[in-house]
Amino acid sequence: MKMQNRTIYQAAVLLMLLTSCDKSPQLLSEYATDPDAVRIDASVGLITRSNPLGSEEEQAKFNKGDKITVIQNAKNLVNYVFDGTSWAPEGEDYLTWQTGGTNTFRLQYPYIGHESDFGEFFKDQSTLEKMTRSDLMLSEDIECTKIPDDRTLSATLARQRSLITVVIAGFGDEFSSEEAKVTDLKLHLWDGGQGEEIIKVTPFIRDAQGAAQPEGTAGLKGFSYTAIGRNDCKYSGKSFITMTVAGKTLTVANPADMMVGKHYTYNLMVGKETVKIAGITVAPWGTGEAIDGTHETVTDRYSVWDGTSVESLNGDGTAEYPYVISTAAQLACLAELVNGGKDFKDKYIELNSNIDLNGRPWTPIGKEKSFKGHFNGNGKVIINMTVNTIAGANDKAGFFGVASGATISNLILRNGKVSGEIGYSAALLVASGVDITVESCKVDGTVKSDAKIVYSGGLIGAISGKNKISNCEVNVDCYGTYSGGIIGKGQIDNVITIEGCTVRGIVSSGNCTVGGIAGLLMYGAPVISDCVSYADIKCNVTMSDSSVGGLVAEIIHSGSQGTVKNCAVYGDIFCKPCATSTYITNYTKVGGMFGLVDGVTISGLKFEGKINVDENCSQTDKSKIGAFIGEIQNSITVSSECTYRKAGNEEFPAVASNPKGVGINNIKGI
Repeated sequence: MKMQNRTIYQAAVLLMLLTSCDKSPQLLSEYATDPDAVRIDASVGLITRSNPLGSEEEQAKFNKGDKITVIQNAKNLVNYVFDGTSWAPEGEDYLTWQTGGTNTFRLQYPYIGHESDFGEFFKDQSTLEKMTRSDLMLSEDIECTKIPDDRTLSATLARQRSLITVVIAGFGDEFSSEEAKVTDLKLHLWDGGQGEEIIKVTPFIRDAQGAAQPEGTAGLKGFSYTAIGRNDCKYSGKSFITMTVAGKTLTVANPADMMVGKHYTYNLMVGKETVKIAGITVAPWGTGEAIDGTHETVTDRYSVWDGTSVESLNGDGTAEYPYVISTAAQLACLAELVNGGKDFKDKYIELNSNIDLNGRPWTPIGKEKSFKGHFNGNGKVIINMTVNTIAGANDKAGFFGVASGATISNLILRNGKVSGEIGYSAALLVASGVDITVESCKVDGTVKSDAKIVYSGGLIGAISGKNKISNCEVNVDCYGTYSGGIIGKGQIDNVITIEGCTVRGIVSSGNCTVGGIAGLLMYGAPVISDCVSYADIKCNVTMSDSSVGGLVAEIIHSGSQGTVKNCAVYGDIFCKPCATSTYITNYTKVGGMFGLVDGVTISGLKFEGKINVDENCSQTDKSKIGAFIGEIQNSITVSSECTYRKAGNEEFPAVASNPKGVGINNIKGI
């Protein structure tokens, strides 16, 4: 049986046609001389299945012996083998181009035939080799109505799995050194419909230095456990991790679902009675970042809040003798004092220990009054903050409610939750800020408001005046009307600098304006530099004047003084610009970097994601959807080359709408 040809190009895999492997001379001659035979020469752009935990260089290669499956017209199936140099059919059969009709192809990596179904998911992932078997990449169906002249077929493969790493970040002080260990740690993962729904997976163990350990090894501080999860993982609220600690079986529930193509790292603080998630990091699996067993860890001791206790602060508030917060009750005292009217202007506060707010209802520091002091987190961690706001006007929900003239630095917030009918602004760190400086802070968690209009940010909800945000990291699932990974909305004489910041996760909006770094920046001169967004942007737009951007949704009324330089966007945009009525056309402005922009100078920007627009919406006008910019309102200066990825964005122009005479030649698709 002969069949057909094909090359695979993933967000990482390019295959073309070439020669054969170790075959008999007769087969080699027949295959090599057949003009319609499939010959595959594979080069890899980013990642391969066969090296899921490799370095960037390792993930950019196929291994000798790797196999792919090429399926033609849903019936002809042939595996191709890589011998270290080239690809050839595994057996005597090979594919040929079929004439007189459409050739339809699909690719799978790894190959079909090493298991019972189309990409089996394995319970035993205790070694790297066993874990690798559970990985899967697939292409969509590719229809060729004519045979290419060079007999080469290109295809895009996408990951169908998630990567999960659990890190033992520390043990409670109730343990002796001999007791501080875990055994029989299992991950409870969805099997993708293979019959059991949730199955117990034995993960791949590494020690604190990254060295592989055999199954059954007792886990100490810094040990990590890694497995591959099946497809979109619907785990929220379910039993996710089980382990044995000091003779007891302890269970951890997962706070959120997981998405394919992402790497999730869970830092655990282990106690004798409970295990708590001290932080979750989400990163693109396919970036080629090395996973070497080195993770951000936290010290063992946490002060746990009971939800009511307060203790007086120590210190005098000077730079030399700051107020020192060593317990959760002292942190609660700070919130109580600020909300009672003491603003701490020009006073210095230091966090001296890790705090567990224990999921108790947290009243923001400065719910109605402003915090005006200097808060130094000192690299300490606050976990399990929960702010749930009941409906009310002008609500400001976050760790800090209102901060004015304040400096907040070196603080880590993990597993924070902000929710409710928030009337004004919401964020993990600062709900509303005026003339503030935020530097070297890390936050992760969720921000979601049920109100119709709210400014939601991963770091800051709404901001005004002169502000600076630098070297901050955000990993958030953020939802609001105006939403941004760093800032939801900047307004009213807004002079803001955002530099060296990174955003991961999901930033979304129900019906308005959403961007990876910021939602709306207006009436000011923003300076944004050296920022990266890996966040996916999601928007179900029903308002015709909405904007969606991978970096910033809108920059308007900046007086030709704004600057955006040396920033990159790697996340995808998912937009559903549906009209609320058959009589209203939706002119949503969507761009890989900016939805709507005016009066700024840009340079060194790149968009590496993909714009996905729901084709089922009625009354949608795509005239303002651009691969790089949706609409330039009046003017823009492109001072050096800016780029966007052509693949996946071919249907959109670089700039969808721009005034006559505005130069955009330096914006290029690659």
